[in-house]
Amino acid sequence: MDDTFNDRPASCPDPAPWWRTALRWFGAGVLTGPFAVLPHEIAHYAVLLAIGAPGLVFGPLAIGWSNQAFYAAFGSGDYAAAAAVAPIWGVAFADIAGPLMTYVIVAACCYGCSRWGGRPLFVAVAYAAQFRITTGTGHVFRAMLGTPIPPTANFDELRFAALTGIPVTMPVLLNVAVLVVSGLWLLRYFPTGRWLVAMPAVAAGIGVGLFLYALLSALWMSV
Repeated sequence: MDDTFNDRPASCPDPAPWWRTALRWFGAGVLTGPFAVLPHEIAHYAVLLAIGAPGLVFGPLAIGWSNQAFYAAFGSGDYAAAAAVAPIWGVAFADIAGPLMTYVIVAACCYGCSRWGGRPLFVAVAYAAQFRITTGTGHVFRAMLGTPIPPTANFDELRFAALTGIPVTMPVLLNVAVLVVSGLWLLRYFPTGRWLVAMPAVAAGIGVGLFLYALLSALWMSV
């Protein structure tokens, strides 16, 4: 069988030349964008659509809706006015739906590896889907160190925390825990003796893949 599919069991040596190993893992990383990002955004969109959020616009990188009146009313404590725009708990669930979908993506990739072997695309998507946690982790570290938080700080877990009263550290730490557990578990699926080839290759591929996804998404939105 062509080793491009890499269906060997965990921790198995890769008999291919090193450059083929690098190319295979780099290629898997390049393909991650739609699998790692798009389901996350679809989850946001589906919940906002279900609750009737006004001015809803789908985007492959971010979902837009007419939320200025909602957040202005909520920020001023006028919860009735905010709820008149969209259900508060519905908006909160829409915010957290994306991260929950990310957990589903990671779980599916881990299951795929355990069921069909260490295919590079499964491993790459599981890591790429969790790249987004850097924003929340950085926010929590700045808060812990007393560093001023930018007034423009805006990410899923922060909005969810603001709407529910749940400390933002809770969902962020859960993100970190999922990354640590899944990340360490997935290490077994890198080819034995080729870690120093496969790991940088897939990391570079993910970087290129996410950049291309963002670029193509921006071009698509501008049409």
